[in-house]
Amino acid sequence: MIKKITLQNKKKWLVVILLISLLLAVMIGIFARLVDSWTDEIVAEKMLVCTNVLEKLQNASETYIDSLSDSAVLNRNTLTESIADRVDSNLRKMTASVLIKQPGMEGGFYFPEIGKFLGYEYPTSPPPIPVYGPPPRSYDIILNQIHRCNERKQVVTLLHRFDPAVFPLATKPILHKGVVIGSIWARVHIERDMPFVKMKDFFSSTAIISILGFLLVSFAFYQFRHNLKLLRLDIEKIEINPDYRITDLPGVFGSIGGYINKMVLTLSNEHNHRQMLERELIQKDKMATLGSLISGVVHEVKTPLAIIKTRIQIWQQEIRKEQSVIDNKLLDADSFQMVVYEIDRLTRLVKRLLDFSKSVAPDFQLLNVAEVFNRAASMVQMNHQLELKKYIAKDIPLLRGDAGAIEQVFINSLNNSIESMPDGGVVSAEIFKDEETQEVVILIKDGGCGIPEDLRMKIFEPFFTTKTQGVGLGLSICKEIIISHNGKMEFLNNTPHGTVLKISLPINTK
Repeated sequence: MIKKITLQNKKKWLVVILLISLLLAVMIGIFARLVDSWTDEIVAEKMLVCTNVLEKLQNASETYIDSLSDSAVLNRNTLTESIADRVDSNLRKMTASVLIKQPGMEGGFYFPEIGKFLGYEYPTSPPPIPVYGPPPRSYDIILNQIHRCNERKQVVTLLHRFDPAVFPLATKPILHKGVVIGSIWARVHIERDMPFVKMKDFFSSTAIISILGFLLVSFAFYQFRHNLKLLRLDIEKIEINPDYRITDLPGVFGSIGGYINKMVLTLSNEHNHRQMLERELIQKDKMATLGSLISGVVHEVKTPLAIIKTRIQIWQQEIRKEQSVIDNKLLDADSFQMVVYEIDRLTRLVKRLLDFSKSVAPDFQLLNVAEVFNRAASMVQMNHQLELKKYIAKDIPLLRGDAGAIEQVFINSLNNSIESMPDGGVVSAEIFKDEETQEVVILIKDGGCGIPEDLRMKIFEPFFTTKTQGVGLGLSICKEIIISHNGKMEFLNNTPHGTVLKISLPINTK
């Protein structure tokens, strides 16, 4: 039973295979007939085109060729090279004017009396074009067909093949007074139009495109995975180190990486700005508290100090009058002078504290920054041996500000530069307008000991100083003055030695 079923299955498969084979044979036969019919149509169409071109070439050149025959120009014994070149040039123009309208068409004339092809043109062909007639491989084919049509005195149109060329060739005799004096010929290559060639090109192109497409897709997939992996690793690095940035990647991953970098940079800037605002808020809070405390202390201390100073000065005057009466050496004029000196020093300290504690309420007026700086520099040079080099731009605009307060900032800054160079040196100053930020910038540079990096953030804090003398309020007061002018005051890096103080005052200060 099993063998019977197996046999029946084999018969069914054989029938199916036979039917499929028969169907394929029929389809191949139909396809072959279609291809043959398609080929015949193409050949017939192109042969007719070549024949029509002969008529147009004859109409375009008939009058000129008749004149050549009547004047006996086309004679082997009398024809010179120069005349032949001129005739060839004229005929080529006529040929080109006709063939330019037929893509792929080439043709010209042949004159047996002189044994030359003249007027050959292929106007729609890319260079190089043969100069002296048809290409060598086609020369004999064209010449043999010309001889045949001249013998028959009629148009001959034939299809020629040689690997890989396929072309219909049409030839027509040129008659003058019943005598054959030449021939017109035209042909067009149709191998690229043949069905088998088109299908071969189609399948070859399809195969090449498919292979290239597969390779491109594979490469794109590999690049996609590789770039995705790099992007993921860079994001993980950013989680560990916020200062890290995603590397530049091609294509869409580069755009994604760029947006992530911008986002991280924005968040970092906002974080830094928030920290700066917090520090400034803490600093202002400290300043406000400290200022309130100092203001109370000053008001409580300055009156007793004034009374003490006045009383001691009275004593001093009395002692000078009655010096002979007083025997106690501790109450002599010099000892009282020492007390007065110390009280004066305490008064100066209290005055500095008062300057620091009171809110900056400057009287803003139009001022020339360059003139204020020159005045401050002159005052400093009166008290110190200062070698100052200045560069002041000519386009410095007027600003609104407190000239006295700004002058105090310049004096304090120049004194700091001098004190940082105990062995002497050069201080340079530069004042210019920053077009980008619309600010007037003052740079004061010295060649002193510089500011250590770890102290740069503390340099403007109240009572912070690296000097053996002073209370550390000068720079704090100066920065408060600049801030009240909506400006900025900072120290820039200046390696290997010295400091660069940058003061920026906005032009639109109100």
